[in-house]
Amino acid sequence: QNLAPVVEEGYGTLYSAVAPIGQQNAGRLWQIEAQDGEVYRIELHRSVDDPSEISVRWQKVDSRPSQVVEDRYFLVGSFNRWGYAFE
Repeated sequence: QNLAPVVEEGYGTLYSAVAPIGQQNAGRLWQIEAQDGEVYRIELHRSVDDPSEISVRWQKVDSRPSQVVEDRYFLVGSFNRWGYAFE
């Protein structure tokens, strides 16, 4: 399942509503306007009373010097419990 903003196409903002479940489109994304080194907390809220009521929001929480990170790749699937660590 994916979530997408309510926009015709392109990018949603902090104020974009979340499209209803089943009406998401791969061409619609959120974009956080940020500078290198800025750290954001991203929150997903879903109503207990009405699971179709969903919101996404973010807030800048820190600024740090940028660091170059080596490329890393991850493969997840049912064979590794969708990325959960084995006990």
